[in-house]
Amino acid sequence: MSLKETNTIDTAEIDKLIAESFHVSRTNPNKGIELADEALHHAIPKSLQKAQATVCKGACQVWLGDYEK
Repeated sequence: MSLKETNTIDTAEIDKLIAESFHVSRTNPNKGIELADEALHHAIPKSLQKAQATVCKGACQVWLGDYEK
């Protein structure tokens, strides 16, 4: 079962998504954005995880040259 098939996931799974997003931000930024978006979807609003996922997504977008997103 993939994470997208579940309604809720625990914070450890969100942390894994964030870590993997950061890890691939330079080598595969599109995959990093996908992972960050999934983490953002599951993270609690105004949480540290939400902020971390946003930073990861931004880092990926920089490597793609998408400075305005």
